[in-house]
Amino acid sequence: FFFNETATTEIYTRSIVGSVRCVQETAIIVNAISKILDEDPIESLKIGSLKIVTVSAVDSLNAVNEIIKLATEERVKKPRTKQVILHLGVAAKRPIFFVESKGFNVADFKKGDERGYKASAEVIVKGVAYNHPLESIMPCSELVFNLQQDGLPVDISEDPGTFICNYIYYTSLYKTLPLAIPSVFVHVPSFSTIKEQDQFKFIHSLLKGCLLYTSPSPRDLSTSRMPSSA
Repeated sequence: FFFNETATTEIYTRSIVGSVRCVQETAIIVNAISKILDEDPIESLKIGSLKIVTVSAVDSLNAVNEIIKLATEERVKKPRTKQVILHLGVAAKRPIFFVESKGFNVADFKKGDERGYKASAEVIVKGVAYNHPLESIMPCSELVFNLQQDGLPVDISEDPGTFICNYIYYTSLYKTLPLAIPSVFVHVPSFSTIKEQDQFKFIHSLLKGCLLYTSPSPRDLSTSRMPSSA
């Protein structure tokens, strides 16, 4: 999670990790963010919180609630604070980075999560229509375009899956849209596909790119399409 108060932006980052090999990439990335920024500081950016979350629905929910609490407390102390929430997850079969523009109100797990919970065609938020989409107020297409202009291997996606990545993303979007806090989920490939140091460089560029969008436009807010109760 990062924020911007006049000239400072703070980021709250949650990465989803589990006990299997492919999900350790985000843990390594998140643990390296402070060092990445120490070596190459980004003006106006301040890290608010970094946390690694297990591949678990309940832990994802708890993590998002923690983000909201931190963001709310920060806004009380610094009303001019502008905030962004960044989620990272591994998509080992994808060859490049993908910025997810939408989350969907569906949990349909092909296997149990780290706590043994296996959702089957369930909603994430009760009272909201099954598979209802929420779109990030982060202008993801513009963000991706700018990253591509820098030669980075990234594209936009509207398919975050139906497992924990989508679970935490939809939950985050549902809770942050009323607060006008941009939330975005980025899938990263495995280190065997894109090397660790190259992924660090991408994350640095991603954080720098997000700085451009810490103040949502009226258009973004009006088209966020918060659901009504079903």
